[in-house]
Amino acid sequence: EKGVLWAGEATPARAMEYIYAADCLALASRSEAMPRVVLEAMALATPVVSTAVPGAGELVGQAGWIVPADDPGALAWALTDVARRPGLARKWAREARRRYEARYARRHYERRWLEVAAALAGTVVERRGGHAE
Repeated sequence: EKGVLWAGEATPARAMEYIYAADCLALASRSEAMPRVVLEAMALATPVVSTAVPGAGELVGQAGWIVPADDPGALAWALTDVARRPGLARKWAREARRRYEARYARRHYERRWLEVAAALAGTVVERRGGHAE
């Protein structure tokens, strides 16, 4: 079904279902600090249209549109652009997932923490499960 879903309040699990099913995530905020919902959308391979709040552009990269905050016309244009160009939306979906996996997935941070810990300790650090990194 086409259109906009105004879901209202949802449980975290239900919210993930909505994001996964969406053609695009729209974040129309004036103020955020590294918006987690953008990462959740990227993890689910959902393209993003976001206002230019702190962190959004760095997260999204080439996986969606970043538009000025307080410019509803720009937000509407970007959402319409995504709806009119499904090929672009699919490309952004792939890029969103790739970008999430490369930069923000848990295993990325585990590896980086182990590297930092090893450098600080000057020794090999073992992961849970007993394998050395």
